[in-house]
Amino acid sequence: MPVLGGFLSDLIGRKAVILLASMFFVVSHCALMIFNPLAVATAYILAHVASGIGSGASLALISESTDRSYRARTLALHYSLTTLAGIPGPLIGGLLSTSSRSLLFITVLALSIIALILRIFLRETIRREKLSRSLLSYINDLKNHFAILLRGGTLLQIVLIVAFIYYTAVNLILPYIPVFAREVLKLSYFEIGLVYTCAMLALGISSLYGGYLADKVGRLRILQLSLLFTSLTLPLIVTSKSLTHLIATFTIFCGVAGIGVPALRAVVADIARSEERGLALGSLVSTMNTASAIGALIGGILYNIAIHLDFTIASLIVLSAAIIITIKGKLTHSI
Repeated sequence: MPVLGGFLSDLIGRKAVILLASMFFVVSHCALMIFNPLAVATAYILAHVASGIGSGASLALISESTDRSYRARTLALHYSLTTLAGIPGPLIGGLLSTSSRSLLFITVLALSIIALILRIFLRETIRREKLSRSLLSYINDLKNHFAILLRGGTLLQIVLIVAFIYYTAVNLILPYIPVFAREVLKLSYFEIGLVYTCAMLALGISSLYGGYLADKVGRLRILQLSLLFTSLTLPLIVTSKSLTHLIATFTIFCGVAGIGVPALRAVVADIARSEERGLALGSLVSTMNTASAIGALIGGILYNIAIHLDFTIASLIVLSAAIIITIKGKLTHSI
């Protein structure tokens, strides 16, 4: 879906696609009000469709709304806010659901309607002459673009490959940290929630600093360093012996990983031409989602074989991604 959303945003505009995604969200939240299993399933599907369609378009609009010298910081602010919003959201939702399930769904619907109204005032970032291209003209441009991409060697291709490797590796272990905390460390559910709260805070805050560094030092250099230190801090998680130890290792890991996220997004936004930026960023999101699913599946198998093997392999894979981007970075000094 992110690829489709990015494609549409290049063709009909970022704002139009974002509004379409917002309307899907409103419809999905209306479906939740029916309190029917089929309606809930429909709402769940619509919400994910909306998220997928809007992701590439949103990143493209954000990256085009500021000067290139501030692009990583702007993308970092977006990532930080969405990450930090995930901390109070479940807590507020839990409090509302204990009071009234209807109140919970009404609140969510009201917020989605407010978001839709606010997005009406967004400014389109694609020039009108770009939007006037025919579908056939756009498809021909895409054919030429992908022909170059498939021949290999392009920086965009390398970055997408690195993103796939990295998110596969990280998701070898991320879904199983709660299992490790519960089965090995015998932590309570509240303590596991505390671990994730600290980690998400580190992720959101460090990404702001990562965006600043990416604008000042360079996208690829910060991405290289983030991948390198992520590979070094990742195995430390499995050495945790207590709650405080796990909080420390997981928070450090997320803090280091968060620094590289805005650099990765900014690299893709910088490389892509404006008329194909939505598709490029949508491809990045799709790559991340696909890699996350594959990583979680493989991670489950490795975790059952040997937990230390799971974390070691994940670390080595991230290190390989760092080596790839470092070798390519020596050939490209402008980003």
